[in-house]
Amino acid sequence: MWLDELIENYRLAKTEMATFMPYESVHWQRLNAGFEDRLSSIELWQNFRNNRLSHGLDDANFYAGLKEIPNLEEAIKKRSQVLRSHGENIHELARESPVGAPKTVKVNDIPVSLASLDFAYFASQLAAPILDKLSQPLLVVEIGGGFGGLARVLKRLFPKMSYVMLDLPEALAMSTYYLQQNFPEARLCLLRDFLEKQENWDPSQYDFSLLPGWRSGALKERSVEVFINTRSMMEMQKHVIATYFAEIQRSLKIGGIFYCANRYIKRIGQEDVCLADYPFDAYWEFLLSKPKWGQKHIHELIGKRTTTAASLPHAALQEVRELGKSAKAVL
Repeated sequence: MWLDELIENYRLAKTEMATFMPYESVHWQRLNAGFEDRLSSIELWQNFRNNRLSHGLDDANFYAGLKEIPNLEEAIKKRSQVLRSHGENIHELARESPVGAPKTVKVNDIPVSLASLDFAYFASQLAAPILDKLSQPLLVVEIGGGFGGLARVLKRLFPKMSYVMLDLPEALAMSTYYLQQNFPEARLCLLRDFLEKQENWDPSQYDFSLLPGWRSGALKERSVEVFINTRSMMEMQKHVIATYFAEIQRSLKIGGIFYCANRYIKRIGQEDVCLADYPFDAYWEFLLSKPKWGQKHIHELIGKRTTTAASLPHAALQEVRELGKSAKAVL
């Protein structure tokens, strides 16, 4: 039964997490508290995008700490109109999945949510530099993939890609359920599968590999075409960000891209986590640097891995630093 497999892999990841350096920030310790107590309820899983299970991971699921929009339908339709400038097919890309029972609004007879609009936007931004690879095998790694919403959109757009998701045990449990339900024929590699063939693990043999972040070292050097992180590094401790960057800069192919969309600054525990301080080395060319559509406190970067070191500090990061000073002033 799918629930038994989900619970087994969740508990295995929780056991492993205790033996690795601290990966769970105080932000996620608070949101994930009590998750295991709800883990075995099939009814909760069937509605997980409309209950406590996905709090903090899903803009379609409001909770204490996420300000609810007074007129949701009006807000979604307004954002949909603005988003149309990013392509005529953007609303089809934003078509929401019924899995997990999210709150949706019909736009041009297409069910969308606040979350699915953002996933469509991220996918359109990310796809621009790699559109020539739509029909090719592609290894994509998402750090902090949440319940799998962006993974679903990108898999629909790039059906031949292999997708690795690195996250905490709670998010991996949700993405396991969500992606299995959306892609019942997909080949999934969960933590137990990974451990059984660890030395010979090949992500290209699967549609989705859903693994804890501390397993990122299993990625082969210069093997990944695309790395992604949207709105979650800003909620990590600095030592975890540094660890992920070491893996990105080791395993990303030359010419590969890293799409990063995060807050200029966010207080996590006793640390101010600043985007401008992310440890990019000198071997990057930035293809995009701008405040995110609809969320001006978040900045988007698309970096391309190069063999030539920049002789000066990256102009894009200097710009982020200046914008971050303004953001800090209003914290």
